[in-house]
Amino acid sequence: MVLSARTVLFAGDSITRGMPGASYFDLVAARLATSPAWAGARPLNAGRGGDTVEALLHRIPALLERHHPRWAILAIGHNDVWLPFLRAQDPLMDIILAGRARVLHQVPTPNLEAFEVAYCTLMDIIQEHVGHRLIICTCSVIGEDISSPANRTISKVNYLIRSLAEVQRLELADIWAVFSQELAERTPGRPAGLPLPGGWQYVKGHLHSLFAPPRKVTPQQGLHLTLDGVHPNPRGAELWGHAVWRALSVAACRLGV
Repeated sequence: MVLSARTVLFAGDSITRGMPGASYFDLVAARLATSPAWAGARPLNAGRGGDTVEALLHRIPALLERHHPRWAILAIGHNDVWLPFLRAQDPLMDIILAGRARVLHQVPTPNLEAFEVAYCTLMDIIQEHVGHRLIICTCSVIGEDISSPANRTISKVNYLIRSLAEVQRLELADIWAVFSQELAERTPGRPAGLPLPGGWQYVKGHLHSLFAPPRKVTPQQGLHLTLDGVHPNPRGAELWGHAVWRALSVAACRLGV
């Protein structure tokens, strides 16, 4: 069976964009290109660095009207948790991020209730175009210490995303689950990595990536799945890509299109 695939829209932040770090989008796009069932699929990367749910809400209508996707993958929420931590840690990062918030609408939702309202609105807008051909992704990690305050907040966000997938009967790519499992199984005695990636830790990781492959950079920082605590290294991108491809494949089989 050949799917009437057309455009597959990937909407998200820098993790979807694949910069910095490794790109899960590239891995899924490669699977689409080599799968006979997805002949004619056109993967479109609409990730943008720094985007929050509110920022994506501002730009998703134009993306949908312009590209008319048949399928969509939604991977958003990391910056709603990470940006407030960054701004609280570093006055200079606070100034930089405040500027981006004004220009690009990259404003974090203030609490979980506001996140739910904005995320549900985003889902509704996308589903007006793609129906149940929407894959939603849980967030990965904010630092590789799962017990950190940021990751405790992320886990609450992910619980909400899972609940919405269940209620809406949408396929879920549970990135948090596969990241948490792999981090829990890492070699005993190895460091947990950055508990919370600060602004300059992110900049340092990004600069290192310009001169050394991510596989060489991340072990030096005690990291396993990310370049800087957030953005995937090749192994992290592999986990992302596998989870998204599996969810996309299951949804295609279930919907019969």
